[in-house]
Amino acid sequence: MPKISTACLYAFIFSQTVCGYNLVQTYSGSSFFDSWTFADGWDHWTNGDIIYLPQAQAGNLTRLTENGNVQIRMDDFTGLGDNMKRNSIRIEGKQIFNSTNAVVVFDVVHVPTGCSVSNTGKGGSLWSKSAIFVNDWPKGGEVDIMEAVNKMTTNQMALHTDISCTMSTSNPNQSGNAGNADCQVTFGPDGKAINPQGCTVLDTQPQSYSTLAESGGGVWVAEYGAQALNIWFFPRANVPDALKGTPETLDTAALGKPVANYPSSSTCDISKALYPQHLVIDVTACGDCKFGGSMNRGFSFFLGAKGVLESTGCTPSLPNDCYNSYVHLPDNYHDAYCEWIHHSFCVSNNVGPVEIAAIKIFGDDTTLLQNSTELANIFGAPSATNTGSHTTPPRATSVSRGGSTSTSTPSSASKIISASVGSLLFMAALMSLSF
Repeated sequence: MPKISTACLYAFIFSQTVCGYNLVQTYSGSSFFDSWTFADGWDHWTNGDIIYLPQAQAGNLTRLTENGNVQIRMDDFTGLGDNMKRNSIRIEGKQIFNSTNAVVVFDVVHVPTGCSVSNTGKGGSLWSKSAIFVNDWPKGGEVDIMEAVNKMTTNQMALHTDISCTMSTSNPNQSGNAGNADCQVTFGPDGKAINPQGCTVLDTQPQSYSTLAESGGGVWVAEYGAQALNIWFFPRANVPDALKGTPETLDTAALGKPVANYPSSSTCDISKALYPQHLVIDVTACGDCKFGGSMNRGFSFFLGAKGVLESTGCTPSLPNDCYNSYVHLPDNYHDAYCEWIHHSFCVSNNVGPVEIAAIKIFGDDTTLLQNSTELANIFGAPSATNTGSHTTPPRATSVSRGGSTSTSTPSSASKIISASVGSLLFMAALMSLSF
């Protein structure tokens, strides 16, 4: 059982009955990448102008920095010719965690920023998604912990569900500004997502995105509970004592009011909206996350009617042409790197490496579930496709890798292990898991 705090005021306010958790998993240092699976091939999730490299070919796009931080980044050294895509990295956590009893902590030094860069789950940066219904987005739910575009100054959080789920646009139990209230994503006859942004909350802290690195980074905390999903962000100077050092326990009541609070209610059952999750980190460019596309719909509530690039501090050299304005030139991507985990629906960011000082999961003995390899053995072989609503590559896929040019066919499936839900064994397996 988790360690129960004696001070659960905020937990009570936010409909959480458990606010004390024990450390159950840490990702950091030289063994960091052992816990992740690398995508391999074209970014079919967002139609991005990116080729994701497998671990064997990742080279200096993944590294351990001198101070021990983990970094993944987009290629910022190769000049590209016409119709060539830029190399990058997408990794998904092998570990599955209980979506009703877990707290994930990300200690981040740098987030990807820059014109044309996308940090999303259907193009993301720091997020989680269903580890069971991996081929049927958004079934099982998606949580965007860090998501922003181009030179946005602040972070946007979001919850995506496949079941009916709405949130109040006036929530006194969160410090962020509520945007879209409808969390449910549906699809039209053409297969395109309707309401792809989910229900959103905009952080008001200026250090929560484009100036994060300048302020020394910060810490995100996401609490997955049966009665509420809560997300906090703390700039480095404001990190509370409960998160400093190497704590073995975490009391979320000590964190104060969250930036985003998604409570379970008569209009949304959080415990049914979110299935067991796993973490994702990726950096992509252009694709659907550009002028008038999915990303514009996702951010139009806060950005207004202008094109996304112009609304977020970017002036493309060719109007309405993200690819030819940015992707060819490596100098555009010196800031396209991450240091942590991410997933969301379409976010064009300034590019930059992501440095992850540490990622931790807190909970109890019911928090960490079977990993994706074990689930695949139970449920059957992975599906041959994982394309969602993105099925057609927008242009040729010749790609320069480390200075040499080769031709790569867009992948219709990443090498991320997925679970087939078609067999009767699926239900039997779920009965043994603690949701």
